[in-house]
Amino acid sequence: MQVILSIIEHNDANTISLTKSKITDMMRAITDYCGNNKYLYQNPKRSQKTYKYSDDAWELRDIEKNQGLVGDHSVPLNSIFSYLVNEKQNSTFSRDEIERFLDYHLEVVMITKEEDKILNDNGLKSKMPNDWEFFGDKYARYKISGINIALESVLNSLEIHT
Repeated sequence: MQVILSIIEHNDANTISLTKSKITDMMRAITDYCGNNKYLYQNPKRSQKTYKYSDDAWELRDIEKNQGLVGDHSVPLNSIFSYLVNEKQNSTFSRDEIERFLDYHLEVVMITKEEDKILNDNGLKSKMPNDWEFFGDKYARYKISGINIALESVLNSLEIHT
């Protein structure tokens, strides 16, 4: 997180744009580890404590290495990156604001491959709904697509130590 914050804080929008693939890779990496830096993504026992799951994915939660499931960013990384660049270009964006923004928006929800296809079929695989606003309902893509978050996972967070 500190590297992303530093890049955005100390560079202009054009320079930040040149680092898109690296920053999105770092954002992806942030969501791969829990609060005590243990790897989550292919570890069902850990991911069940930290990631949110759809109802259907929760039923498959004990499958080895989360096979058959997809870790989906509730707000696609391209949307997050575009917002950061636009904010940097159009206003002052403090380090605290950037961190608060990333803490809110960087979240993985485990969904089934079938649900992933539904998102894709609805045109929501890599973008948010047209009328959506940042700091709004970060699960809007799922709601529109009829994908519910499992109540058993609703309190999960990357802050949890596994």
